[in-house]
Amino acid sequence: MNTKHTLSFIAAASLLLAGCAYKVGSIGGEQLAGVTSVYVPVIKNDTYEPGVSVMITNSIIQRLHNDGTLEVKRKGDADSELDVRLLRVERRATRSVRNDTRLVAEYRLVLVANYTFTSRNGKPPVIGEAEGRTEFFVGADMQEGERQAIGMAADDLAKNIVEKITENW
Repeated sequence: MNTKHTLSFIAAASLLLAGCAYKVGSIGGEQLAGVTSVYVPVIKNDTYEPGVSVMITNSIIQRLHNDGTLEVKRKGDADSELDVRLLRVERRATRSVRNDTRLVAEYRLVLVANYTFTSRNGKPPVIGEAEGRTEFFVGADMQEGERQAIGMAADDLAKNIVEKITENW
């Protein structure tokens, strides 16, 4: 292939790729029009699960930082607010011990929360429900396994909430 053909190929490829520009961060559609920042207060916890409020709040803030669509700011500086209320923590047995079906070997942990995303752009608030899930095995220390699982379920819950408010699905 000579230089003329190579240059033609590069020019054609450049034109094709020019229409495929990628934007970092999600696009929230009409609901996020004019909204660039969000305030995330500590979530409300309607369960008896201790210490989960700050864990979920930190997961949501980290997910928003990673997503990049909305900048997390203090209440007075933000043009929107994300309020989350943890409704339930569910533990469901998913697998029994091989030799004794009365004993549980694996659990599914589910965090269920409501969220309300309110912006100052005059649009109605986005209200919804989201879940965070993970599985964990019962080992020598079930409490430690469950504590770690709550962190993973909190990350999954945060991912689902942030996707719903930034991608407008």
